[in-house]
Amino acid sequence: MSVPPAELIKRKANEAFKKRDYHVANTLYSHAMSLDGDNPLYVLNRAMSNLKLANWQEAENDVTRALSLSPNDATLAQKGLFRRSWARKAKGDQEGAREDLEAFVARGGKQADAAALADPVAADALLAPLAVSPNAQANEAFEVKDSGSGKGVFAVRTFHRGDMIFAEEPLFSVPEYGDFRAKWPAILSAVEKLSPSDLVQFLSLHNNLLLHDDLRGGNIFIGIYFTNVLPGGLCITSSRFNHSCLPNARYSWHAESGQMRFFALTDIAVGEEISVSYLISKKVFGNTRDERRRLIREGFDFACSCAACTLDGAALKASDARRRKAFTLWEAMVQHDPINQAQRVVNDAVQAIRLLKEEGYAALADHFACDAAAFCAMHSDWESAKYWAKYAYDNRCAEFGADHEDSRDSKVFWDDPRKCPQAGMCSGQKFPQRV
Repeated sequence: MSVPPAELIKRKANEAFKKRDYHVANTLYSHAMSLDGDNPLYVLNRAMSNLKLANWQEAENDVTRALSLSPNDATLAQKGLFRRSWARKAKGDQEGAREDLEAFVARGGKQADAAALADPVAADALLAPLAVSPNAQANEAFEVKDSGSGKGVFAVRTFHRGDMIFAEEPLFSVPEYGDFRAKWPAILSAVEKLSPSDLVQFLSLHNNLLLHDDLRGGNIFIGIYFTNVLPGGLCITSSRFNHSCLPNARYSWHAESGQMRFFALTDIAVGEEISVSYLISKKVFGNTRDERRRLIREGFDFACSCAACTLDGAALKASDARRRKAFTLWEAMVQHDPINQAQRVVNDAVQAIRLLKEEGYAALADHFACDAAAFCAMHSDWESAKYWAKYAYDNRCAEFGADHEDSRDSKVFWDDPRKCPQAGMCSGQKFPQRV
């Protein structure tokens, strides 16, 4: 991208202004100013959008600031004085408006323009605000509102485990190749192609650019993308879901529809915040509170205050012990001798799933169930293999949807466990353990 981010944002703001989308234009001018606060053109342009929105005091303040930033620019002074007189007249400051008009003419402004603003009828026509409402995000399942620590997603109806809460196509995506820097040109090109209103949504997302050495040298667009990107691309509403170490929802990419989808892990009541885990699999269920908080701080720059992280005393020790044990079982399962220690694998799966339930962590039981199914099939215990394959299938349907490829894979093994890899290699052992 050869155009600096602030300049690109200003151009998109101008585009929105020409289309009379003054709310979007105003927001984008503000973003440009946040990146380059000493550019008087950005400030003066925002003054014009404030005039169109009837934000008279804000318009006056913007012009005053622009004039102070570039006191010797005659063209800017003309535009600024005229716009400030407009704002002051609308506020009822007739004397201030008259002084600005006189200064406007003295700087070479057209007398006819000054006369038009001074005439009440002409002024009413010039000052009439256009009724333009900002883009609103409507959804019958949830609402995005303040959560006390930024924006959050809250249920407006009841959900049960397995209900799909939301599906969203990415605003844009870039090819999954190379390292961070290899993707930069594609990201910047995609941002340049966004509409003004989409750019407003993009810029509203959090930016953790300074937290990661890999992003050093990038700009605001790079930071926002890598802070919020999910598998499949950059999704605006999906980025509003906050983290919990005891999430009540889970997201996954559905390749066939090209959508990021969210499913309820637990029952969710009206008014309850819908949360997901920002940490992947064993990093969230297998780490202690202090370890999770460190990962969250390093990766996302906030201190987790979810129900699991605010435990103390004996309750915290018990939670840490459950998660640490579940992680130990996860790692041990792949270390057991598949021929002589298969019983231990199934026992570990049962114990781990029970620990997750006791902890209140309602995801990832399918991983343990799949391993148990595979070991039962290897030893020709078809009844047990079907039990565990169905257990995995049911959990994957609830967490990903029945049409997700992971769910379909589990159904294949549930229908016929002989299709499991290495099925039937051994015989004679039975695995009666159940959850």
